[in-house]
Amino acid sequence: MKKKNFQKSLMFVIFALLLVAASTVSLAYPDAELQITGEVNHPISLTLDELIEMPQITVNAALYCYGDLVTSGDWTGVHLSLLLEMAEYNDNAQSIQFDAEDGYSITLLITEAFREDVIIAYEKDGQPEALRLVIPGANGNLWISMITSLTLNKEAAATEQAPFKPSELAQPSSMPQQSTTPRPTPKPQSTPFPLPSSSPTATPVTVKASPPEWIKAAVAGLVLALACTSLLLYFKKRKH
Repeated sequence: MKKKNFQKSLMFVIFALLLVAASTVSLAYPDAELQITGEVNHPISLTLDELIEMPQITVNAALYCYGDLVTSGDWTGVHLSLLLEMAEYNDNAQSIQFDAEDGYSITLLITEAFREDVIIAYEKDGQPEALRLVIPGANGNLWISMITSLTLNKEAAATEQAPFKPSELAQPSSMPQQSTTPRPTPKPQSTPFPLPSSSPTATPVTVKASPPEWIKAAVAGLVLALACTSLLLYFKKRKH
């Protein structure tokens, strides 16, 4: 009777461990949903899981706020330009308004969205991060976090930007395309926003091939299930 109770308890523990392993990825990331509307032909709403499944890009960059280093590291996410292409932005789009969960908002000229190192990040140094706009070389007030929506507008003027000091920023090196979809060349716009003098030169973008998170969880669950099955067979043999 004691052995039977022990086996039942063991099976319950195994089942609980499998549930934990399967839900590890979803619990690791904050809930997020990104909406893209405005001057687009195909408004879209993307979940975090859908963003993670897209081609990943990793940018090494430092976030400076008026000359003070706030943080730096490897930011992983998706090209902002890829998201605009998915929403099929139209010729009227001149700027992009980013709105955050906490009410914060910034506006960016659409020409800046097509830089190879401008991304919407969901990880920093391999750890989950609230959706953040990463713009190497720009002052920290533009690195908006907890993004919930992008709205493409006809107005070209950038708004709600703090004063900047002029600086020289190295142009990001050209990178191989991550998909067969060609990137459109935006129309000439007004001069992009200046960049803070304290910011470091943008580091060329490096792409890291990473398997989808659900595959990692599935592999972990499979290994755990095999280990637990071995334990059950062991105790069964001892019983006989």
